[in-house]
Amino acid sequence: MTLPIPREDAFLVTVQLKDVPLHGLFLDERRIQTGFLPAGTANIYDLRTSPVADSISAFHHVSFYLPRIALREVTEREAIPDTDGFDHNPGVGVKDPVLHSLARAMLACFRKPDLANRLFVDHVTIAATAHAVKSYACRHPPAGPCAHALSPLEAKRAREQIANIWMAR
Repeated sequence: MTLPIPREDAFLVTVQLKDVPLHGLFLDERRIQTGFLPAGTANIYDLRTSPVADSISAFHHVSFYLPRIALREVTEREAIPDTDGFDHNPGVGVKDPVLHSLARAMLACFRKPDLANRLFVDHVTIAATAHAVKSYACRHPPAGPCAHALSPLEAKRAREQIANIWMAR
């Protein structure tokens, strides 16, 4: 069993580089359903849940650390809604050839860190973050009457148009 990962407002995306036949997972001290993880499987862990892994089988993976601020930057750049989580079961993961390729591209940097180009590492990490957000981020609209609220600029324009209609009468 691993030690719990300290709680923080961030996510961890792991990409399996070899098959993981058996493993266990606990989130908030509750056992989560797990399954066979073939090489190329991505798992996303919400670090607000203090994940603990039971590494029954040997494993080899690359992890991408995604702090909340990095997610916000990506959602702003891509003009997509901010996310508070991922629509994903971390116990069984999802086969993701894009994340698998990005993780494998980083291996040479781990083998010879003194030769790793920081710009390359940063770009691969940003690409992994953008892909995870676009592919798996929750897109649930807010509940209740605010679900279709206007932006402040749209509301101002609507008020101006209504005022113009009333003045034309």
